[in-house]
Amino acid sequence: EKNVASRTSPDRKITFWKDSVKFTATTWVMGDYVVMFVTSSKPQYLVEIHDKVFAQNQRELFKAILEDIDNRK
Repeated sequence: EKNVASRTSPDRKITFWKDSVKFTATTWVMGDYVVMFVTSSKPQYLVEIHDKVFAQNQRELFKAILEDIDNRK
């Protein structure tokens, strides 16, 4: 993930939480969609979920994680 972050557009914000928490998929929340994908292992896959309620819950989860990161600085 840090390798991807180093090659990402400056407009995109990529933040890392705790080193002890290892996420194994990348997750994006875009509007009413949640997209998760894995490209670092086989089989590679992508899951797209179109669900307004689930997307809002994920958005709130990520917001809480970002607030936790900001409070630790």
